[in-house]
Amino acid sequence: MKIISIETIKLKIPLNKPMKTRYLKLEQVYCLLLIVKTDKGLVGQGLVRAVSLLDINLVEQCVQTLFLPQIIKKEPTLPEALWQSLWLSKRNHLQSSYALYALAAIDIAVWDLQAQFLNKPLHQLFKAEKDFIVPYGNGGWLIDTKQEMYEEVKWYLDQGCCHFKMRVGCENDVERIKFLRDTFGEELKLAADANQYFDFSSAVEFSKYLADFNIVWFEEPLFSSSLTELAELAEQSSVPIATGENMNSHWQVQDACTLNAAKIFQPDVIYQGGITEFKRSAEIIDKANLVLGAHLFHELSSSLAGLCKKHYVEHIDFFPEDLFIHDFSIQEGKIILPKIPGHGATVSRAAIKKYQIDL
Repeated sequence: MKIISIETIKLKIPLNKPMKTRYLKLEQVYCLLLIVKTDKGLVGQGLVRAVSLLDINLVEQCVQTLFLPQIIKKEPTLPEALWQSLWLSKRNHLQSSYALYALAAIDIAVWDLQAQFLNKPLHQLFKAEKDFIVPYGNGGWLIDTKQEMYEEVKWYLDQGCCHFKMRVGCENDVERIKFLRDTFGEELKLAADANQYFDFSSAVEFSKYLADFNIVWFEEPLFSSSLTELAELAEQSSVPIATGENMNSHWQVQDACTLNAAKIFQPDVIYQGGITEFKRSAEIIDKANLVLGAHLFHELSSSLAGLCKKHYVEHIDFFPEDLFIHDFSIQEGKIILPKIPGHGATVSRAAIKKYQIDL
């Protein structure tokens, strides 16, 4: 089987709920969808997301200029070997997010083809022991009111999810945490994400407050590259440290594991350049008997969770329900994994027609 063509499609997708960080409010995202066709009639998809159309245009340029000539007529049933050859040939370019996103789109599509070729859902290639995963909820943005936080947590509890992650890094952090704990009690497993906000001394002090409220992890308290400081914090904090969403290689994950910098590692399948590198990172995490907490894109990362015995999958009510052919909604606290061959995070023809842009 050989790759015979690659098509790129740009999508503008409205979010179910606005994503409100300290710096911006997102009401839509832009995506690049890669359609990879083979001479045997199999078609694979790779979807990557970005904040702006400019980002997506640059990712598309990377696909076309860096990788396209190398993958036409290549065999897609050995995805790890193909990823390695692409990475080695362009490794000097792959320090940038755009080239990594382009590689991720290709790699995700190739793994989709591999699973289809083997006539298996992707999760069956990655040791999944069950046909579902249990997600945790994501929200509690810094500019949310208490009422907005209440409604979001209540929504997840109503779906059967008792685990929720909120943002911290503002003047009234303790008040906000206390509000959720007092309102929902110990029934709610509560995690805190600082998005790299604190310096070392303030992170140490804040971890003490988190311990008082039985917070299950303290995510990205420091700048993500400061592994030595992160390891020192992990030693002093009684709340487990989580990190990894901004690590774009398995070598960074390995270094962080070696330094005991965290208990929960959260690689992102897109930021890491695709499933192949995510798989390497997950295997390191699993070997160290630590926890995998895949970052975003639960529609795909749910199928990768089985790579680690201990895992979390982050859910965010992000994409509209009509985007994918499989239903990834939460049902009685679970996300049911796709049963069709491939990764299942396949954008429907109707959604392509609805959300495609030509700019």
